[in-house]
Amino acid sequence: VLCIARLITSKGLQIAVEACKATGLHLIVAGQGSLKDCLVGHEDYIADSFTDFESRPSVWHVGYIEPHERLQLLIKSKCLICPTLYAEPFGGVNVEAQLCGKPVISTDWGAFAETVIHGTTGFRCRTMDHFVWALKNVSSLDSTKIAEIARTNYSLAKVATMYEEYFK
Repeated sequence: VLCIARLITSKGLQIAVEACKATGLHLIVAGQGSLKDCLVGHEDYIADSFTDFESRPSVWHVGYIEPHERLQLLIKSKCLICPTLYAEPFGGVNVEAQLCGKPVISTDWGAFAETVIHGTTGFRCRTMDHFVWALKNVSSLDSTKIAEIARTNYSLAKVATMYEEYFK
């Protein structure tokens, strides 16, 4: 499971950790900041080496990543998790994931209510049980359909016409 975010409490990283713990899945976190500062009380779950990460379900922080690294992580991941605790204004990384055909597991407010089609391009969650259920069922979503919907809604051609309409 992949989480790409600034490592601040309001991005909901603890939710991602708890949900991954409950399902026995690995969590890769990419972003600026200190993982240990965000995950107070979960220090035992943070992998200090790649060997630790591979041998038991845990969290691995890969730090800041460049766009080509982001693409590689998205391609290799099962899904993207965005458990943001505030009303995210857009959350562009969720659209990037969908363009790669990856489902998004997010909270059910802010921009995610518009950008994540529940049960089609991902799952929107309100409780820990929802996040756990979503992680267990994310493989049922069709990656080809997810990418097709994302291209229809967020391609440069589509967005260009939206900007043109707005400015007219």
